[in-house]
Amino acid sequence: MVVLFSTIVFTSICNSYYGLYQYGNTKNASNYIGISQSPTQSSQNATHLSQSPALLNQPSSHLNLCAIEEITVGSWVTVTYDKPPYIPLAKQRRCPGLTQDEPYSMWRWEPEAAKLKRCEFSVGNTFHNFASSYCDLMKNKTVAIIGDSISVHHYLSLTHLLGVPKPLLGFRKFQNQISHVCENTSILIGGKDYYLNDRVAEIIDSYSPDVLVLNRGSHYVPDSQLLKDFRTNIFPPLEDWQAKCNLNKSQKGGDDCLLIWRTTVPGHPDCMAYQEPMQSVEKMEEIIALNGTKYHWHEFSHQSELVLNAFQQQTNLTYEVMDTYSINILRPDLHLKMPNFIDCLHTCMPDDSTDSWLFHHMLQLKYGNHTNAANI
Repeated sequence: MVVLFSTIVFTSICNSYYGLYQYGNTKNASNYIGISQSPTQSSQNATHLSQSPALLNQPSSHLNLCAIEEITVGSWVTVTYDKPPYIPLAKQRRCPGLTQDEPYSMWRWEPEAAKLKRCEFSVGNTFHNFASSYCDLMKNKTVAIIGDSISVHHYLSLTHLLGVPKPLLGFRKFQNQISHVCENTSILIGGKDYYLNDRVAEIIDSYSPDVLVLNRGSHYVPDSQLLKDFRTNIFPPLEDWQAKCNLNKSQKGGDDCLLIWRTTVPGHPDCMAYQEPMQSVEKMEEIIALNGTKYHWHEFSHQSELVLNAFQQQTNLTYEVMDTYSINILRPDLHLKMPNFIDCLHTCMPDDSTDSWLFHHMLQLKYGNHTNAANI
């Protein structure tokens, strides 16, 4: 049962340029992920948030899934579940108020197009059927999530949602983690590589993943070094991987491989002052520009644009963009705030499951049978 308490509507236009580069091609600027158009005023009627058991059990072939560019225009809505989605093994990463088997309230992202019933946004965001839906899509497939500590969080979130939770041993000690999920029919890999200079080729060679989710950006380097790293250390193994994927498909049949680049969300200065999501991306960016210089948070937007432009120039790569920036920049309230410990970059669990919802939706678009012609 899901009950609506309140809604915050995303009404600003983000000035940042986060394009949807689908298979290496740009789309019209009005469809760029992150350039958000103002949604209509949110209705006070909350019935659109509750999905009936009939819908939850509906096969993906019956769903009209939202296209990627429809996802980032929406609102944060607060909902109450009968119990928390999961209790994180890492106590130091738990959101406050978690109690096993008791009602739990949290914010959930709802695209405007889904609210208006123009399309469906990943049934995986209802939590209780996430694992079964994911496993239907990823049977006999290997997924690798490689990147900085935010990518580690994404991997850990997925392991909990899939019922095989991994503890956080500390970011510095975290190495490649292998999880056998979906009753050993699928593999999930988490790789920590802050700059993507070391582990990408290693994991590709060792595990031949079907799906790669990559990110870097939290650990700042100058623009010239960033672009050099991509040209020399990141793009070559990705091109080799996709060439092998294509050859394997032509010889043996099967599905395409999927490369996803996840945009980088900056930290939120003075995060302890926030108790709910922001309404305006533009306003949040102004705050970060003024107060986020210590850790180069104010440069994340610019460097994400550089990376997306670099991807666009790689004609031998096909890829998709998971634009977490446009959604999670509105969540200064989601960080860890405990006595003597405030972390305004990393987020608390399980409320930080948005990356997993977006990922699940992209998997449905890629590998599910559905009615949306915008299959990626």
